[in-house]
Amino acid sequence: MAAAKSKLVKQGWKPTPMHTTDGYEYSGVEKELATRNYFELDTCSFDSSRCILYYSKKGSCLRVDTIGEQFNDMTVTRWTGECPEAAE
Repeated sequence: MAAAKSKLVKQGWKPTPMHTTDGYEYSGVEKELATRNYFELDTCSFDSSRCILYYSKKGSCLRVDTIGEQFNDMTVTRWTGECPEAAE
């Protein structure tokens, strides 16, 4: 996961802060990512250890899906040009 983020940042992608002001409570793997300053984290599912993170570059969005229960074991499973849903 750290290697993937490093490559994205080198290519000009910036993390999109997701829950910095909405009082969202991280749990499970989310807490580990938050303590490592992965504030681009949207959510992780409890049953499959899949997480969704968002990045942006010059008006474009990048959604990165990962899987893995431990930070060092997380791998990217897919990426798309999706933007995060607008906050309600």
